[in-house]
Amino acid sequence: MCKKENIFSCEVLPIKSIRRVDETMTRLPIGRLLCANLKEFKKPAMKLINRGLIKYGLIIGMILLITKCNYRTSSHRRFSQALDIRIPDDFKVIKDEYQENWQDFAVTYEITLTDESMLKLTKSIRESKFYNPQAFGNDYVSREMLVEHGEDKAVWARSDSGYIFQNDSDRDGYSAKIDTISLIAEFHEFHD
Repeated sequence: MCKKENIFSCEVLPIKSIRRVDETMTRLPIGRLLCANLKEFKKPAMKLINRGLIKYGLIIGMILLITKCNYRTSSHRRFSQALDIRIPDDFKVIKDEYQENWQDFAVTYEITLTDESMLKLTKSIRESKFYNPQAFGNDYVSREMLVEHGEDKAVWARSDSGYIFQNDSDRDGYSAKIDTISLIAEFHEFHD
């Protein structure tokens, strides 16, 4: 029997009794409690139960949405903005990785370009605010090569196989290697 004070103090009916209950009982929502006397079951109490289930369902849904969704900026846009270049839209992605360890992360973006898109990319590099026409390096750049623009220090330099990029930052590091011979562009970002 259900008590008016507490709807959760119902006795659970044995299986045999449940079979004898009117067929309307089977049409009730799942959230309804099986009580011996259905007339004592109050609709306002059911509304409270349903509201509670909806609230908890929404909270759990929000937590899952926040923790499972990846809100990071696309690598294409990320490197175009940070390296002050326009990456053409005509390319094939070889690798697009995002690795994180707490607040630290690393992004690797590798693409293959067509001849035409490589020409557009190299033109964009030469027009970049970080391009230094006198700088030449193969695997790294020296501090003397860096171009200052506001608070940013970075350089696009020529190399044997194309262009390289390096910035000087304490927290967000960017590097790039553009191979104009094999038509491959590699971009890297790390955050400490």
